[in-house]
Amino acid sequence: MTRLTKPNLKLLDLESVKLLIVGAGLATHKLMQRLKRLGYAGEIMVVSAEPVAGYNRVLLPEYVAGEMSADELASDCDWLDMLTVTVLYNAEVTSIDLPGRIAEVDAADGLSLVRFDQVVLATGSEPFIPPCLDSSLSGLVPLRTLGDANTILSRVRRDMPVTVFGGGLLGLEAADALARLGCRVTVVHRASCLLNRQLDATAAELLKTKLNERGITILLDAQTVEHRQEGSSQELLLKNGLCIKSQLIVVACGTTARDNLADRAGLVCRDGVVVDESLRAKTNVFAIGECANVVGRRYALVDAVNAQADVLAESLMGTHQTLRSLSLGTHLKVSGVDLFAAGDAGEASDKTDAVVFDDLNGIYRRLVFVGRRLVGAVFFGDTSLSRKVISLLGQELSFSDRDDLLFAVRG
Repeated sequence: MTRLTKPNLKLLDLESVKLLIVGAGLATHKLMQRLKRLGYAGEIMVVSAEPVAGYNRVLLPEYVAGEMSADELASDCDWLDMLTVTVLYNAEVTSIDLPGRIAEVDAADGLSLVRFDQVVLATGSEPFIPPCLDSSLSGLVPLRTLGDANTILSRVRRDMPVTVFGGGLLGLEAADALARLGCRVTVVHRASCLLNRQLDATAAELLKTKLNERGITILLDAQTVEHRQEGSSQELLLKNGLCIKSQLIVVACGTTARDNLADRAGLVCRDGVVVDESLRAKTNVFAIGECANVVGRRYALVDAVNAQADVLAESLMGTHQTLRSLSLGTHLKVSGVDLFAAGDAGEASDKTDAVVFDDLNGIYRRLVFVGRRLVGAVFFGDTSLSRKVISLLGQELSFSDRDDLLFAVRG
């Protein structure tokens, strides 16, 4: 049993609170929209560690690039007009007594106790800072929150050398945003190809060429052995002897689940709160979004959050639902680059076969199969068939259907 950290705390007049939601990010926003649509009854409390409720972190690079305002970034919190919702901003749930169904909340007016019938953990994730980087140095900033984005914007200026640490989706989108601000950008990526979780070598090379054309330097197989600061200069010493100097390092190389609260409450955590396909951790305890380990996997894509919100809303209404197999695709949001990847689209294994179309003029398509079942796809240069690909993932395709995808004329 988890012990609350302070005795004799004020007990809020919220004994009828039916639902406590810890976290107010995109997952909570989607869940609340579903609950409103389903007519959820009962008092709800949302506890937000940030000063705002709900914004789309996926769009932070567009905000950095100046293509989106903070208001546009914010979620449309139409659920706030539900009279039974209370939102605490700049507040933190410090502990939860699950058997007693009491949470300790540290808010602006001090510590309080809140009773609940159901609790949803939507605490999200935090940026992973590799041990080779010194997070105590002022020239290192992750890109995870609106506050991080504002810190980056307050420091960058035209022609400033900036290093982006990480060649995944967020890293490349951040690099593109900084390049559009006029920075001289270098991407440091430890793997041998960009987007190594989504792309095969050919598509990754096409992407690298496009980014190079935009003035972004890409360093692959870049193993950092030392990070130091000399005056205002950040220096990364690589294993091959190269020293990368810049005035700012933006870290975008993955996340770890923010599951400390759940762990202290006695829930099973393995890089996220372990939940079943109905997003249940135990009776009346649920998790959603990037803090949830759903049958061995954490999901960060918006489509996955939407699907989780649908299932969890039904569960909270008392209807048993399960998360079906997710067919998810990813679009890289870099201006002038059309790239889409879905499913198991990396290099072929001994269990998969791949068919490829490459017109050598910037159109590249790769379909990955197990037998005749489509399990992955990469489209570069023309992503007009991405929705169709997602609808066909997991299905057996005829040769005609396969060829329609592979050889489609760009329209």
